[in-house]
Amino acid sequence: MLVPHAPNALVVEAEPVSRIAAAGTLGRLGWRVTAVDGLVAAVEALARDAFTLALIDLDDSAAAVAAVRAAGVPHILGMRCAWVSDAPPELAAQLAEVLAKPLRPSVLRAALEALTVTEPAIEPAVDLAVLDQMSLGDPEALAEIVDDYLAFATGVTGDLAAAHAASDLPPLARVAHRVAGNLGLIGGRRGAALARRVEACARAEDPVEIGPMIDELQRELGRIEVELRALRPPPSLRRTAG
Repeated sequence: MLVPHAPNALVVEAEPVSRIAAAGTLGRLGWRVTAVDGLVAAVEALARDAFTLALIDLDDSAAAVAAVRAAGVPHILGMRCAWVSDAPPELAAQLAEVLAKPLRPSVLRAALEALTVTEPAIEPAVDLAVLDQMSLGDPEALAEIVDDYLAFATGVTGDLAAAHAASDLPPLARVAHRVAGNLGLIGGRRGAALARRVEACARAEDPVEIGPMIDELQRELGRIEVELRALRPPPSLRRTAG
């Protein structure tokens, strides 16, 4: 099973027991799983994250196949009750395979192993085109942009941790809003999306989901810092005063 960087899998299944079973099997095989109960939640998940695999219940959520294909998910598996007739040919043609429900872990594993799941490309944390446009290709301007962001990040990382530790949701929402804005400016799209999710949960006063979201956001902020430090031009490439 080639999942070296734990690529994302989306499970779309209305029935809770089957949804949990499918997600659990994928998780044990090394996948990072988002499990949803229908088309609306699937569309929301596709807007937030990129997925390598989708596993879709065709009995209740066949409409999700079109949304998943439109989002560019490369591998799509269907699920259908064993006693139900085969999936329509036009639908089956869009799927790598249709698996019988109740889903057996060994069957899912075999289907995954039959797929050509290559090592997923890791999307850069920062869009270099955005930084190039901001700096106009000037190494000194790029250095200033990087330095300004790193100074901001040093303070905001502590602010996030402090607000979360104190369970102080209004300040947490404000900090997350600032993070989203700053990351948007430098092309940190995934980080900005994560920050917006933290902000939304904080404003909705939903502390249950905030902890894992903040952990993920902090990891993304760390990834952004590493990439920006690597981009920071050495002093020899910057203009000297006078």
